[in-house]
Amino acid sequence: MNIKKIIGILFFFIIISIVFLIGYIFSSYKNHINSKKVLKWSFNSPNQISDISLSKEKLFPGSKGEFEIEIDAEKSETGISYKINVLEEKNLPNDFYFFAEIKDQNENIIKKTDKYSSFSKLAEENLYGDILVEKNNQKRFIIIYWEWSINENENNIIDIETLNNNSWKYEIYIEVIGKQI
Repeated sequence: MNIKKIIGILFFFIIISIVFLIGYIFSSYKNHINSKKVLKWSFNSPNQISDISLSKEKLFPGSKGEFEIEIDAEKSETGISYKINVLEEKNLPNDFYFFAEIKDQNENIIKKTDKYSSFSKLAEENLYGDILVEKNNQKRFIIIYWEWSINENENNIIDIETLNNNSWKYEIYIEVIGKQI
């Protein structure tokens, strides 16, 4: 066989081998870039399906109290973004106000709000946030304070007879939404 022919065939196989090697390296590099680990995430709020009670006693002008909404993302390996939506708010009397404190799992206050004349407005403007992945700090406690002020210059929307007959009921329907960030 001719030496030029042998060198040509050998050169051809070397070029083919180099092309396959470059292709293999590029494809494994590209697969490595596009592969992503799916992180486990968990979001829970005991308030999602339970009734929230403002008070165990009758409500009347001058009364006040609080209730709590808990958001738990402890089992998440990724951050959680949460939002509290008010689906419906019924029979809200005049001079009824809400304000809130949002605390982390370590009792640190993250946020304090101003007073709002409806729970819907308070939720829309303040009851949302992010919970990052931090050991022992993936819960949020949203304490909602409410008060029914006495305004002697105006009639409250609820009269005393209605209050005494227990025929009036203020209702709030909420949803707590969480998504992975």
